[in-house]
Amino acid sequence: MPFKMILQFEKTESVKYISQLDMLRAFHRALRRADIPIAYSEGYNPQPKISFAFALSVGLVSHGEYLEATLKELTAPEEFIRRMNAVLPKGLQFIDGCLLPPESNFSTGKSVNCASFSAQITNLSENADTFAEHLRQAVSQEQVWIEKHTKKGVSVIDAKEGIYDFSANSTGENTILADFTLALSEKFTIRADDFLKAVTKGTNSTYTYVKNNTLIKRDGEYISPVEYVRRFE
Repeated sequence: MPFKMILQFEKTESVKYISQLDMLRAFHRALRRADIPIAYSEGYNPQPKISFAFALSVGLVSHGEYLEATLKELTAPEEFIRRMNAVLPKGLQFIDGCLLPPESNFSTGKSVNCASFSAQITNLSENADTFAEHLRQAVSQEQVWIEKHTKKGVSVIDAKEGIYDFSANSTGENTILADFTLALSEKFTIRADDFLKAVTKGTNSTYTYVKNNTLIKRDGEYISPVEYVRRFE
């Protein structure tokens, strides 16, 4: 009987430029070194049964990525995390995890619908408090137009329905911290970089940002996939 596990991991500064494929290879190597009883696919070239909820952009730090793993032997999530973290490269670490009930059809990729971010905005063209207020006003408009970049090219869309919350506050004379949650799903996604470019357009400001978590928005509450499984599955 296979056992399915949902696991949260982070990809930090030291490995932010590795690709999704390289990250997958790193997990494959770690599974072997940690002697995890992972299940394998069938066919000519069997592969470990692990999958990511969503691909993470190269160069982005994230503290809330999710991986689904199918094991052929029952293993406690805490044991899986301990053994994997002992052999993973610096910058890739598991944080949390849980087993799915045997009858569950839960899929992280199909259940997730948003992601939270934090951005530090600097080189402001005006007083930090005034600049923060301008950002809040820009996001509060009935329409928020952004340039959406995809493999098919660039299009201009109204992102308003995909901006779930936003705050911006001064943290110093020339620095603003913005926290926001954007749509992320198989049907509709707002990229953080596209959003930040739009709300800071026309200024000389610069920004850096990190992804805090990948989340499920349910009844006005933001819940991590692991916590969702613990509470509702």
